[in-house]
Amino acid sequence: LPLDPVRILSGNTEVRVVLGKDFSAVAQFAERRESVRESTGLVNIGKYRVEITNGNGITGLARRIAESLKPHGLEKARLTNRKPFGQVSSQIEYVTGAEQAAREIMTGLSIELPVTQVPALDRNMHVKVVVGKDFRHAEFLQTTSISRTYVAARLD
Repeated sequence: LPLDPVRILSGNTEVRVVLGKDFSAVAQFAERRESVRESTGLVNIGKYRVEITNGNGITGLARRIAESLKPHGLEKARLTNRKPFGQVSSQIEYVTGAEQAAREIMTGLSIELPVTQVPALDRNMHVKVVVGKDFRHAEFLQTTSISRTYVAARLD
């Protein structure tokens, strides 16, 4: 049974298959995944330093955006606020050599944003996502409700 651990389906969906205890298949998978990404133009954004800046004031928005990009390879991002939260328009900024990563992030967000090259970003970041007041993507704007259970006991 030949082992082909990566198949790109629609969009950026990957199906991974590792059989048995053959750990060499895992290493081959990693090499094959990078090869597929390069041949299809996909970029592993985990190799880039990414900052997500919340400029619109919705609590936790930068964190939710970072979480949504994990399937695209983003392992961690620098999360910041742009106070006083008056950023009007959203955009993605990138430095030389990181345009593909910026476009992959836009694809991962499933929203069309302006993508602009800048000479440099703070803290040697490669890509910066700036979220403004115009960001109206319903998936990210939903707040999670926290439910609490209180147990009362009567002491007589």
